[in-house]
Amino acid sequence: MPQLSYGRAMDWLAERDPDRPAVVCEADGPAASSERRTRAELVARANRLARSFAARVVGPGDLVTIALPNGCAIFEAALAAWKIGATPNPVSARLPEAEQRAIIETASPALVLGASPAVCGERPVLPADFEPDPGIEAGPLPEIVSPTVRAMTSGGSTGRPKVI
Repeated sequence: MPQLSYGRAMDWLAERDPDRPAVVCEADGPAASSERRTRAELVARANRLARSFAARVVGPGDLVTIALPNGCAIFEAALAAWKIGATPNPVSARLPEAEQRAIIETASPALVLGASPAVCGERPVLPADFEPDPGIEAGPLPEIVSPTVRAMTSGGSTGRPKVI
């Protein structure tokens, strides 16, 4: 059985049934609305975002710290990272700045998405509401496999974050 990268697997699913829902994020609260992405929408948005990441010199093996609130954008960002061979490093958007700063210092990502620039030091950062230019190509990217699927963090017994 042939094996596919995450990026190519999602492309394959989108080619097969582009209008099928890929991600549905239910929102809480009386004024909240749900977010939905079809397979084709998820792939197109991730491809544009991947090209935006690559334009900021993110490439294979690099970490991309994703500090976004729960929603479809997290899935888009992780898929975008995988599509250029980078490794998603998801962290809670609700962490206090001191904890986010410590994680970012430890992980040393090539790009941070969603955290305050104040906690990122000299690292490139994109705001949580970042939208790639709609003129950026949304078509397929070459298949690249990230050397690491994801980079999770833990405070561990020392209180200092560790990248797992």
